[in-house]
Amino acid sequence: MLDKKLEYILNDSTSGSTEILQALIKFFISHPENLNEVQLKHLRNHFRTFQIIKNFLTELQKYISSKGKGEITDYLKSYLSDTENNLNLIFQNALPYLESKQNIVTISNSKTLLYVLTEYYKIETNLNVTILESRPMFEGRILAEELSKHGIKTNLITEAMTANAVEHSDAVIIGADNILSNGDVINKTGSRNLAIICKYFSKPFYVIADKTKFSMNNKFEKSYQDTKEIWKFPPDKIKIENYYFEKIEAELISKIIHN
Repeated sequence: MLDKKLEYILNDSTSGSTEILQALIKFFISHPENLNEVQLKHLRNHFRTFQIIKNFLTELQKYISSKGKGEITDYLKSYLSDTENNLNLIFQNALPYLESKQNIVTISNSKTLLYVLTEYYKIETNLNVTILESRPMFEGRILAEELSKHGIKTNLITEAMTANAVEHSDAVIIGADNILSNGDVINKTGSRNLAIICKYFSKPFYVIADKTKFSMNNKFEKSYQDTKEIWKFPPDKIKIENYYFEKIEAELISKIIHN
């Protein structure tokens, strides 16, 4: 049976991949007895759409194979520290692209995005962020609440209002769950729509992500989720589709900013 804390991490469908990774590392620091080949294989399969977590699990397996578990806690603490340092590097690299931009549109919930925007707010106090609510799990509400706590002017809108928000923005900035080797980006459904509208209105479309989210392949398959998240009791003849992630083509992206 899975530890309840680990089960909670596995069932988290509202946090960004960096936040889930940090929660996973902290879990293993506190519960190193859960580190075994069967568990790691299960986790790699479960997080197959999150490149940053897949890369971590691969590195962790290599470390255990070569060094054993004796120094695993120090290794995990160092890895966790690196993820925090990477956030600052991403912000520093993003700063030239953010300069003078006050009205930003984004989607979903991302620890990387939260860090970058809150740090940028220290420089640009007139920052105004509009967030798509990110149906069906409404992760956008989480990011909106966090930004508001920092004093940032925050607007929450439905995906149906995307075009108007982008038209009056200075830029769109999103996170990423996976960056394919051809430059395409995988992120929350609704991101592709944002990118297409940016192209129409000639607005910059930026992706910010840790470099460990870069993949060695171009494969992406939609993973369909429970349709009851969309409509619990639809009429029999209506087909419901529900998937969390989609691909944004490289030609729609102004810049991928990483550490």
